[in-house]
Amino acid sequence: MITPKRPRVVFLVDNKRRDLMVAGLIAHQLERIGIDCALEPLESTFAVLAAYEPDMIIFNHLSASQLMRYSRRLKELGVLVGVLPNEGIGYKKEGLDFLALKAHSGAHVDLFFCWNEPLAEAVRRNATGENEVAQVVGIPRFDFYFSPWSRLFQGAPRRSARPQVLVCTNYVFAKYLELPPSDAEALFSSWAKNIPDFEDYWGAIRTHHANRGRLFDFLRPLLESDLYDVVLRPHPGEPSKWYADRIAELPGALQERITMEPDRNITELILGCDLEISMDTCTTALESWIARKPTIDLDLQHHPMLTNAIVRPLNVHCTEPAALPALVAEALAHPDQPELAEARSAHLERWCHSPDGTAAEGMAKIIAEAISAREPRRPLSPRLTFDDRRKGLKLKLLRAFNLPYNWNPLLPIRGWLNPGGTFIKRTVYAKTIKPSDVRETRQRFQELSGAAKMAE
Repeated sequence: MITPKRPRVVFLVDNKRRDLMVAGLIAHQLERIGIDCALEPLESTFAVLAAYEPDMIIFNHLSASQLMRYSRRLKELGVLVGVLPNEGIGYKKEGLDFLALKAHSGAHVDLFFCWNEPLAEAVRRNATGENEVAQVVGIPRFDFYFSPWSRLFQGAPRRSARPQVLVCTNYVFAKYLELPPSDAEALFSSWAKNIPDFEDYWGAIRTHHANRGRLFDFLRPLLESDLYDVVLRPHPGEPSKWYADRIAELPGALQERITMEPDRNITELILGCDLEISMDTCTTALESWIARKPTIDLDLQHHPMLTNAIVRPLNVHCTEPAALPALVAEALAHPDQPELAEARSAHLERWCHSPDGTAAEGMAKIIAEAISAREPRRPLSPRLTFDDRRKGLKLKLLRAFNLPYNWNPLLPIRGWLNPGGTFIKRTVYAKTIKPSDVRETRQRFQELSGAAKMAE
């Protein structure tokens, strides 16, 4: 008797620090209902077709001409196309429309997994009539703030019994002031053509650079108070060395009161802290509300591309460094921040689909239904090109040596010879998942499931 082949999904993972755990959760939920799910780096996008011959590929976006063309080819081959955005909430119509592929209307999408109803409305508004089935699932990575998934995290190690203050930076554009102008132009050009607020992206870059430069003016009074242990967590898109250098400039006694955690999962850090400090309407503030942690926003220079008027009224703001210790003390004394609780709950309902820990499970069920409802497809292998097979073989060979698809043996040498010219490539490589990263993540979910079964 021949056992029917299990359906297979490939999930493309952009950033191992931000996206790998949620990809692992979605894979775990899919495999519970009989669907295999491979986790591969975003850089292997065009190699996974031959390597896995999947029933579906899940992208984080299709906002590029080569991805648009690829999605159309996948449609012809009978491979379902899913899109799950991996960061950021679009609050304005122009941003939502861009996320919904208004500028790339030729892309084919079978399932667009939306964080919220406003994004789903944008997907429907920009649909061509033959694709882009909007499904509001919420934000799967927010599932980790709820049991049992929260048990996967232990929190950052505590130095003492003092309150732990988590500082989450979000100055991701500051680095472009120190890189070749072409790097910024490559990143922002498409956005700038379609979203008015992004036209002055150099202004946003300068704003981030200036605000980052003031961060330690605010942290120093907090450290000098000697009342708190501070954990600094740079955004995954920021070079952590800049912050390490600033910490090294502090007096020895102050250095002992601050720890930098650039690689630890943000959910783990938020669950383990007593208070979170964020920058300019960062999503980490919303995550802290979900985790029932008080938040303070450092209110520095504003820019239309960076500051959101919808979120601003929902935070306690600090505009002067000397005021921060008192604001922290007040927030810790009243951690529910009751004057903001109702408005924050309403915001999470509208923009995050009222997180309750079931987004990944719901997404998995939708995927299973879509694969089951799909018409039978002709064998995929005979229709693949030599280039498809070459890329698929490269992916398999590199996997055998625990190397990601974008591995380049000359990159370290080029980085040493030309640090500025290779910065982006080295940054991308540093965030790319390896097979061992995937194995370790899967093991964590297996151990959690095993513990749950033993407890039954």
